[in-house]
Amino acid sequence: MKLRSLGILLFFFNVATAAALDTARMELAVPVPNPATAGGDISFQGIAINNGSEEWAKESYYWEAHVFGADKKYIVKTERLVGPSNLKPGESTTASISFSLPPNFSGAYYFRLFLIHGEIRTAESDYTAFQVTARAQMETQEPKKLPIGGSLIVAYQNSNIAAPRDGQWSTVLNVIGQSGQGAYLLNSYNIHDSTTPLNPYIILGSYHREGGSASLGDVSPNFTPLTLASQGMRGLELKIQPQRPDLKNSDWSLVIGRTVPAQTGSASSNGRYERLIYSGFGSRQWWDSKAKISAAIMLGLDNTGSLSSDPESPMFRGSTLRPQDNQVLGLSFNLKPKNNLNLDFDLAQSVFRDNVESPNPVNGTSVRFEASQQFEKSSLKASLLRASPQFLSFGASSIAPDRITYALDASWQPMTQASLSGSFNQYSDNLAQDPKKTTSIQRTLALNPSLNLPSQTQLTAGWSQNTAQANPRVTLNNVSQTHSLGISQVWKKQNFSASFQNSQFRDLNGLAHNLDTNALALSANLIFSGRWRLVLGNTNSITKDKADGHHSENASQSASVHYTVIPDRLSTQVWGTGSTSKDNSAASPSESRNWTANAEMTWQVCPELATTAGLNQSQKEDVLNGFASGQMGISARITWSFDAFHKPCLPKRQPRPPKPPKPPKPEKPKKLLTPEVLPEAPLTSTAPVAAAPLRTTQGTLIETPVSKTFQQERASLQPPPITITPATSLGQKINFSMFTTVLIFPPHSARVAPSNFFLLMQAADYLWNNPDCAAFIVGYSDDPESERMGLALKRAQNIKKFLTEEATEISKKRLKILIGAQPLGAKPVSGKAEIQICPKP
Repeated sequence: MKLRSLGILLFFFNVATAAALDTARMELAVPVPNPATAGGDISFQGIAINNGSEEWAKESYYWEAHVFGADKKYIVKTERLVGPSNLKPGESTTASISFSLPPNFSGAYYFRLFLIHGEIRTAESDYTAFQVTARAQMETQEPKKLPIGGSLIVAYQNSNIAAPRDGQWSTVLNVIGQSGQGAYLLNSYNIHDSTTPLNPYIILGSYHREGGSASLGDVSPNFTPLTLASQGMRGLELKIQPQRPDLKNSDWSLVIGRTVPAQTGSASSNGRYERLIYSGFGSRQWWDSKAKISAAIMLGLDNTGSLSSDPESPMFRGSTLRPQDNQVLGLSFNLKPKNNLNLDFDLAQSVFRDNVESPNPVNGTSVRFEASQQFEKSSLKASLLRASPQFLSFGASSIAPDRITYALDASWQPMTQASLSGSFNQYSDNLAQDPKKTTSIQRTLALNPSLNLPSQTQLTAGWSQNTAQANPRVTLNNVSQTHSLGISQVWKKQNFSASFQNSQFRDLNGLAHNLDTNALALSANLIFSGRWRLVLGNTNSITKDKADGHHSENASQSASVHYTVIPDRLSTQVWGTGSTSKDNSAASPSESRNWTANAEMTWQVCPELATTAGLNQSQKEDVLNGFASGQMGISARITWSFDAFHKPCLPKRQPRPPKPPKPPKPEKPKKLLTPEVLPEAPLTSTAPVAAAPLRTTQGTLIETPVSKTFQQERASLQPPPITITPATSLGQKINFSMFTTVLIFPPHSARVAPSNFFLLMQAADYLWNNPDCAAFIVGYSDDPESERMGLALKRAQNIKKFLTEEATEISKKRLKILIGAQPLGAKPVSGKAEIQICPKP
C-alpha cells in the first residue's frame, strides 16, 4: 500500500472533478408490532426517497438495520435487504426488515435504519425505540458467587406441527464470571434447524481486566470519525491500556472483522463478496489529559475466495461484480483548553481500487473540525467536514465523497422539567465548481422541545424541514417537512403513551409524485394487584400519493396478558398480534390480513429452574385472490440459572416424616385441696427440621461507590462488617445484599419509567415473601460533581411510594431511603437508582 504524505490534504481544496449530489431522505421508520414479545419476530419498516439527481440501479442500494440496547449500546445488525427495483430521483422505496427477538429480551430497545448506496449511507433514521414484553418465565439473577455463573435457555418452536422438519431450536447462553483480576462475559443467541445446525444470530464474548480487554463476536468499534466509526461487524477487538508509568497515558486497539457476508449472483444479477476489515488504533494523552493525539489505519478488502468467477459454479459472483479494496490513514487531535470546551481536528487520506483485478487506484483526502462548549443549562456544537471527490472509507460509510458539510447543534434546559434542542445541517457537492457538473445543496433544520410535568406527564414534539436544490433548480428542487408529537402518562402503576408523525414530500418541479405519510402509535402497560399484567400496542401508517390518488395502509395490533397463578411457582401468558396491509395501486394492488395467537404456561420448579410449554395458531389471508391458510404450532422452553458454588435444585421426592406416637390419654386429675405446680415437659418432635438460612449467607452486589453519608448510614443499619473485593469496570463488589436491582431513569427526571415496572414488581414480590428483610433504596444524582442531591432523593422517594402502593403489607419502616454520589472526576451515570434487599439487622 502506498500512501502519500498527509501534506496532500491541502490539495483537496482545489480538486477539479465532481459528481452530482447523491443523497436520500428517510420519511418513516417504525417497528411492527410494538410492543413485541420476546422470542417472536419484529419488523423494522421504513420509507425513503431518492433526494439526489441520479437514478439508482436496483443492485446498487440496500437497507440495513442496527439494534441497540436501552443504553444505546450496539447489539447486532440485520442482513442487508437489496432494493427491489431501480430508483429514479424523487421516487420512494420501502423496506420491511425482519428481526428474530431472543427469548431473554425484555424492556426498552432501539433500532436505526440505514439506506446505503455505493457503500455510502445516504439516509439514516434517528434512534427509534421499541418495547419487548418478557415471556412468562422466571427472572434469572446474577450468580451469588463468582467466578462463574449465568443462565441457559433452550427453546423449541414449530409453527406448523404438520411439518416436523420445520421445527427450530434455539439456545440463549449468558455467562459472567471472574478469573484472577479480570471479569469475563458471554452472551449468545443461536438458532438451529434442519438446514443450519448452528447459526450464531447474536454472539459476544469479552474479557476485561486492568490494562485492557478482548471482545469476540458482534462489535462496533469507534477509532476516528474518518477511518473507523460505528461500523457494526463480527470479529475480534483488542484494547490495551498499559500500566507502566511511562505508557500509562496511552492506549492501543486492534480490530479484525467481517462487515458483509458473501451472497451469490447469477448471469443477470451481481452477488456480493464477503468484506473484511483490518484496523489499528493508538493514542497518547498529555497536559493532564487536556491534549490527545490519535492515529488509525484501516484496511478493507473483498474476500475473493468467498465467490467464484466461474459462471457454472454455485458460488458465481455475477457477470459484472469485481472485488474492491480500500486503505485509509487518519490522524486525530483533541484539545480541552479549559473546562467544558472541547476541540477536535481530524485528517485522513484514502486509497481506493474499484477493481482489484485491473488496478487503477485513486487517492482522496478528508478533513473535519468540531468545537463544542457545555454551559450550565445549555450546550453548543459546531462542525465542518470536507471530503474530496475520490475519498472513500469502508469503515466510515457515513462520509460521502465530494461534499462539504456544515452542522450546528444546540440545546437548552431552562429547568429540570423542560428542554429544547435544535440543529442545522447543510452540505453541497461539486467542490471544484465545474460548470459541466450540477451543483446541489441540501439543508436540514430541526427543533425538538420536551416537557415533563409534575403529574408524571411527558410531552415531546418535533419539527424538521429538508430541502434539496440543484443549480439550475429545474433539475432538482424538492422539500420535505416532518411533524411529530408524543405524550406519555404514568398513573399509579399504569403507563399510557401515544405518538403521531406526519411527513410531507413535495417536488416543486413536478418531476416526482408528492407523498404524505402519517404514522400513529399507541401503547399501554397495565398492572393489576401484582398478579395481572396487560400490555397493549397499536401501530398504523398511511402513505398517500398526491399525484394519482392511490394510497397504502399498514396496521398492526399486539396484546399480551400475564397472570401469576401461584406466586413463584405457576404463571400463564397469552399474547397475539394482528396485521393488515392494503395498497390500491392500479398497477399492483394488494390486500392481506395476518394474525397469530399464543398461549404458554410456566412452572418454576425452583429458583434456578423453570419449564414452559405452549401452543400457537396463525393464519394468513390474501383478500384479493381469495386465498387463506392457517396452521397450529407448539413451543417448549427450559430456563436454568446456574452458579458454580451452588448446587442446582433437583426435583427430588422428599420422604414423609414418620408420624409422631399418639400421646397417652391423660388420667382424670384428682381433686386437690392445694394447687399443684407441674414441671413443664420438654417439647419433642420426630419430624426433620429444615435448616434455617444463615444470616451470613450473602449475595454479590455490583454498585457504584457512594457518598460518605450513604456509607455511614449503611454501616449503622448493617452491623456485620462489609467485605469489599477488588473493583471492576462496573464498580465495587460488596458482599452485602440478598437481592439487588438497578433502575434507569430518564436524564434529569425522577419519573419512574415504564421499563422499570417489572423490576419494581419483582422487588415488591421479594419483600412480600421475605418479611424478615429490609430494603435500602439508593438514589443517584446525574451530576457527580454537584452537591445538589435533591434529584437523587426524589428518585428514591418515588420508588418507595411505588413499593408501598404495590404491596400494602410492606411496612414503610422496612424501606430505608439513602442517597449516593459518585467520586469527583468519575464518569457520570445518568439516571441511576438501586434497590438493595437484605436481612434486617
